[in-house]
Amino acid sequence: MVNKALEDSIDKYKKFVPVHLQLSVTNECNMHCSFCSFKHRDKSLQLNYADLKNIIDTFLKLGTKAITITGGGEPFCHPDINELLLYCHEKKIEVGLVTNGTLLNKLEYESAKSIKWCRISLSDDQNDKQIENIETVLNNIVHKMPNTIKWSYSYVVLKNQNPLMQVRAVKFAKKLGFLNVRFVPDQNNVSNIDLDAVKKNMEKNNLLTEKGKSSDLCVFDEKPNTEFPDKCWMYLMRPFVAANGVVYPCCCTQYCSFGERPDSQPIVCHYSEYKQKLDDTEMYKPECNICFFNHHNEWADARLNGVSSLEYCSNRGSKYVSEYKNVLALAEKGEFEDSNFL
Repeated sequence: MVNKALEDSIDKYKKFVPVHLQLSVTNECNMHCSFCSFKHRDKSLQLNYADLKNIIDTFLKLGTKAITITGGGEPFCHPDINELLLYCHEKKIEVGLVTNGTLLNKLEYESAKSIKWCRISLSDDQNDKQIENIETVLNNIVHKMPNTIKWSYSYVVLKNQNPLMQVRAVKFAKKLGFLNVRFVPDQNNVSNIDLDAVKKNMEKNNLLTEKGKSSDLCVFDEKPNTEFPDKCWMYLMRPFVAANGVVYPCCCTQYCSFGERPDSQPIVCHYSEYKQKLDDTEMYKPECNICFFNHHNEWADARLNGVSSLEYCSNRGSKYVSEYKNVLALAEKGEFEDSNFL
């Protein structure tokens, strides 16, 4: 709503701008998480450096300003990850990086200059030795990297919760000056995950307040919506390119395969064919059984039908109007730094 390039393109041409690209560079991973919703992937898939540069150049021409390098697999299992990050820096693309953190000692300083934020994945099923290894890597690397990087944890909450590990993660994040710890339910078992128990655990350990005031350190992610519109526009705003060069409707379509092979999930096109879809403002009819971006799609459909963002927020309630106006004011001053990460 606050990205001017996207708003102007919708208003003037009824077209979207893929401001934010999400890219899985490899399916290889050095971990074997029990809850991995991408466990049935073809682990041999990996985009070579030439393809990666071509993907970036292709989306740059279409208006992309930011890229999240994610999985699939573990980005630092790709042999050219530092070269890719350096290329992004040269092209002035803002980078978000999602990693399990175990191989972060491979990150080179010059390459790290492209990184806007880095999110390290943790979960309830990690043991003390595993978390100690990750903390050792982070202790050695965080303060050696550019101080412009915003570090955070993304903590997957499982049915069998590990309250001690949850507290340890938050305390360590606080110690290193992380932006936040995002608690997210296991996406393949959402109905059995109790995020309220995590909140109570944090509250009991005085981790939801700082100096008597509410703290933003802990973030509790919403569960996906079981309702979704009959029109999906996400791939035109935030395309996800997998390690085989294929564009999926969103970053969650391929991950949430629910026991099936990810390549059995709906695909849109190969990235080389994406421009035509964008030019045609081609709507994707969803075949999903859950939706992580229901409100994104509702907003996009409303905007295409001439409804302003302010009017859309007004229809949802005064809280949304207030939040929209606050963020819009920051964006106009150039103080809302993440407007390219839709």
